Amino acid sequence: VKNKMTKEQYIKMNRGINDSKDLPEEYLSTIYDEIEGKKIAMKDTKEYAITTKSTKPNVASEKQRRLLYNLEMEQMAKTAKALMEAVSHAKAPFTSATHLDHVRPMFKLVW
Repeated sequence: VKNKMTKEQYIKMNRGINDSKDLPEEYLSTIYDEIEGKKIAMKDTKEYAITTKSTKPNVASEKQRRLLYNLEMEQMAKTAKALMEAVSHAKAPFTSATHLDHVRPMFKLVW
């Protein structure tokens, strides 16, 4: 990153986000310091491009679309697996749902 945001810029950017009121400056300052200390970085991602011989730039064959779909699904699966492995050591209690009524509200929410 060439131009990093200063603490003052961060506080100014977040003005009025609490029901049109400002959050406490100490609170925003603490958040900024945590972010600065942890150094947020993007993971390396591969970008896949479709190359076609067609005159239309956004046209891809079914085979190319399927290939890109499979590559993207594979990347999502790897990311999901890494996330699950990262939290697998957590000692939180786990309760299995044994009845449809337990999960129905969750499915209604996401569908």
